[in-house]
Amino acid sequence: MQQANATPRCFTVVNKDCNGLTLEVLHARLGHTSLSKMKYISDCKDFPLDSFHCETCILVKTHRLPFGRSTISTKNPFELVHMDLWGPYRVVNLNGARYFVTIMDDFTRNTWTQLLQSKSQVYAAIEYLLSMVETQFKTKVSMVRTDNGTEFLQSICLSLFGIKGILHQRSIVKTPQQN
Repeated sequence: MQQANATPRCFTVVNKDCNGLTLEVLHARLGHTSLSKMKYISDCKDFPLDSFHCETCILVKTHRLPFGRSTISTKNPFELVHMDLWGPYRVVNLNGARYFVTIMDDFTRNTWTQLLQSKSQVYAAIEYLLSMVETQFKTKVSMVRTDNGTEFLQSICLSLFGIKGILHQRSIVKTPQQN
């Protein structure tokens, strides 16, 4: 039991006892409490909380390490093309399309979108893009990167890539940052 004249011990700064404590030490002693709560502690009001970042808090709250900034590794247009199929959507458009395929060039970041009525039309959309690139841009696609969707792993799509001499890369499962 505490005596009546004894002061209770707490983790806030008491100016005469804790001179020279930094915000990092206070934050750690308070159990890495959020900065939004620390601003209500009278002894923390003198610190610039807006510019404070605790690396421990950031690492503990993430489930995996953050991806680095994306750097373009391609040197020419159509060296690497990303493809992804989206859908099905509940609302059908006027043409009956419930899916769409997005195709993006890694170097220029130009994106093409093709509306599809079913997943089976992916092959035709890819074939159309490859012929458009050859005629309009006078070049060929070197690599295609897709997710592990079955629409791109069909034997007909894989054979198209093989006939055209295109390398097919697949992104790692549950890593949308790669695609």
